[in-house]
Amino acid sequence: MKLLKGILVGGVLISTGQIFAQQVFAQQAVAETDTSSEIRLLKAKLKQLELRVEDQGRTIHVLPEKSATRASR
Repeated sequence: MKLLKGILVGGVLISTGQIFAQQVFAQQAVAETDTSSEIRLLKAKLKQLELRVEDQGRTIHVLPEKSATRASR
């Protein structure tokens, strides 16, 4: 009887371990997806900010030229 209980408990532990492992891997996959999507969003935001800085840089360079032209008149 003890042998039968040992086999039964062992089988339950093995199947529980497999289910637990599947859940852990699924959680890791979701975490990786969340991380990769967060990285994509951050890269897009960085690109927007870079473009904004470039536009501001162009505006700053254009303004002094216009005021120098007006001052010479």
